[in-house]
Amino acid sequence: DADSIIKPALDDGTIKHSGFKFIPIKDLLKSPNGTLVDVLGVIDTVSDISQVVLKDKMPASKKVLTLYDDTEEFVDLTLWRNLADNHYEKKQIVGFRNVRVNEFNGKNLGASNDTI
Repeated sequence: DADSIIKPALDDGTIKHSGFKFIPIKDLLKSPNGTLVDVLGVIDTVSDISQVVLKDKMPASKKVLTLYDDTEEFVDLTLWRNLADNHYEKKQIVGFRNVRVNEFNGKNLGASNDTI
């Protein structure tokens, strides 16, 4: 309101910075299976959304994005549930935190429960 006073706050270091630590696709393809990584890339292809039944017998949405970056490497990223329900477009730049490196018909990435 009109009576509010806004003052800058000094950073006292008590709030942790939760930034991304992006790894080039070329390097993450060398990461061991199960490693959690942050990835930044350009969408090359977007699969249609599909419905699958997971091991826990619960249905889930699934979508696969093929990403590339300036290392000229490509990687598939499988998104689940809410992330899969989002709209993605070819040539869109996207970043994800805490995706899991997998090996199934080559290296790929999969969203984990902590992926944002």
